[in-house]
Amino acid sequence: MYGAQSVLAALRQRDKTGEGQHLDVSMTDGMISWLTVRAGWTFGNEQAYPRMGNRLDEFVPYGIFECADGYLALAVVQDHHWHRLCEALDRPDLAADERFETTDGRRTHREELEDELEATFAECSVQTWFDRITDRDVPAAPVYDTLELWDDEHVQARGLLTTVDAGEQSIEAIDHPVAFSESSTGIRRGVADLGEFTFACFESID
Repeated sequence: MYGAQSVLAALRQRDKTGEGQHLDVSMTDGMISWLTVRAGWTFGNEQAYPRMGNRLDEFVPYGIFECADGYLALAVVQDHHWHRLCEALDRPDLAADERFETTDGRRTHREELEDELEATFAECSVQTWFDRITDRDVPAAPVYDTLELWDDEHVQARGLLTTVDAGEQSIEAIDHPVAFSESSTGIRRGVADLGEFTFACFESID
């Protein structure tokens, strides 16, 4: 991501100045930059940011919840999300509970709230909760394994799964994930056989 952005920025700068430049893009640096507010927390408190697992300290409920047949990711980041979630779960008692009325209150009473939600989520399937929650515009998504992913209607509609020829057989592969309006993309062939292009490469050098 940073490599692509930086190349585009450098090309734009070259358009202005006529000068090229070398880019040093580090995966470690990129990952560290994604610490964002967690690094800021450490800078301000001079302490290590507490490990939260799948949770997010700033917002509650936020994380992975186990349903009757799998897992659902949930992100409640605004108070109106919370009230809509309570409607989707048919839990007006949670919406009326003063402990959970605000973001700060939900953070303070995280354990009690998550206990209530875990019991509720366990009652129905992932698809049931996903449909009911997203119908109310609350951010949520099923957590797929690498088999379930390809059954998703959106993934199928996007055409990400393709097949390529690999020798005498055809194998499944993930297609190029970006669609261009004026250019054709995609995987056109499988992995080359050992030494398949060796002589061609030498001939091109000559």
